Amino acid sequence: MPPRIVKKVPRERKMTIVEYPEKITFPVLQKPDKDLSPFFEGTENGMDFVCGSCNHVLIKNVRIVSLPILAVYLCPQCEQLNTL
Repeated sequence: MPPRIVKKVPRERKMTIVEYPEKITFPVLQKPDKDLSPFFEGTENGMDFVCGSCNHVLIKNVRIVSLPILAVYLCPQCEQLNTL
């Protein structure tokens, strides 16, 4: 039997940094008391989403279809706003 070809899928994706707007019209997710744990954590076959500035893991092992696309995540480490 010939060897099975397996396509490697990237396990990590850098999020996009967004500017602080004058008026916030979208949900901003932030962790209480500088909690450095991920916002969401999946179980398998997912991807890690890291801060576009400091590479801190904001979302761990989650499939992108499971995430709110219009949300913005405040990085607890560098305090930059990130979006998918």
